[in-house]
Amino acid sequence: MPEYKTNKSMITVDPGVNTGWVYWVANSYLPCGSGVLRCAPLIKNKMEKLADMWHKFHFVLIKYRPSIVVIEGVQLWASSLESVTSAKRGDSFFLSYIIGGYAHEAYKQSIEFVILTPNEWKGQQTKEAIDYKINATLSNKYRDHESDAVGMGLALRGKI
Repeated sequence: MPEYKTNKSMITVDPGVNTGWVYWVANSYLPCGSGVLRCAPLIKNKMEKLADMWHKFHFVLIKYRPSIVVIEGVQLWASSLESVTSAKRGDSFFLSYIIGGYAHEAYKQSIEFVILTPNEWKGQQTKEAIDYKINATLSNKYRDHESDAVGMGLALRGKI
């Protein structure tokens, strides 16, 4: 797994229609800003959902101006019925469009970006194992998608 030097500010992202994000200042492994971007519930059209999420992420980048954005990519787990079903429904494709839009937002603002698969940052660890390590390291619990972004940041900083 790549380890990002702590001398760079960073935003880690767990993408989706509920996108968790965390801002990390340089030289620290403590989150300094975080949240969950939620798609407006009245939006039903997929293209409008994408535009809504990209627009919201744009303003997160404007506010924090990180040196690098690290986005969790799509990974198909062939042994997981949930993963295969998601792919068959097209959810994985929609998620990849969200990820591409976030990467493009970073690119437009001249911010370095990286897309990592879940396996690259957490290996085979379960969500419960990551949440336990987050709580042990930071003595804090985070919301569902936010916790994945926290876990990714801590893993990339070499703390879990």
